[in-house]
Amino acid sequence: MNSNFTTYKAIGESGYAWFPGEVQQYEELAAYTNGTKGSLLARLPLHWQYRRDPDDHGLKDGWLQQTPDLGWWREAVVEGDAKAHVKNQVGHWEEVRTDLYLQAQGIVTADYQSYTGYGWYRTEIELAPEQTAGKLLLKFPGVFNEFWLYVNGEQVVHRPFKGLWWLSDYRFEADADLTGKLKPGRNVIVVRHHNPHHFGGMFRRPFLVRLP
Repeated sequence: MNSNFTTYKAIGESGYAWFPGEVQQYEELAAYTNGTKGSLLARLPLHWQYRRDPDDHGLKDGWLQQTPDLGWWREAVVEGDAKAHVKNQVGHWEEVRTDLYLQAQGIVTADYQSYTGYGWYRTEIELAPEQTAGKLLLKFPGVFNEFWLYVNGEQVVHRPFKGLWWLSDYRFEADADLTGKLKPGRNVIVVRHHNPHHFGGMFRRPFLVRLP
């Protein structure tokens, strides 16, 4: 591939270049887990529930409080015929990875175009009392698009997104200060995002750290 797309910043992009920049980014992220800038408390689950919301009615219909029903997903995808892969349909909760952007997992339209519009990620994490103490930071090492983060039903972050992806920082990182927002036991984490074009969603697994 042409090095303009991999190694250099050729069209006025902001932030790091793709390949060497990613190495630099992971070195910086490691400082938040090895005690230099912080210590790792928990990796959020690799697999989250996900539901597409092309008409943007999830907020009105109470998806934030909804417990996902994965019955359709298990029947159609996990236990069903692999040839009848139905990820390009809407209206049901599915399961996706957080280390790979959505379209690469088959979240596309019926005619195999990139899915655009709103979508909802949801997961739960169990924390011990000692894991909820101190200054806590939830790190999203890679997430495309505009997004809203909700913790136990409360919105704690809204990150806007520039319309042209190359005007954004190539790290595509986001942090959320969760000090005082988490509780011992079960915590529900929800990410609502809006994808205007092309790639969408999370593509590096989030993790929770405690800052010194």
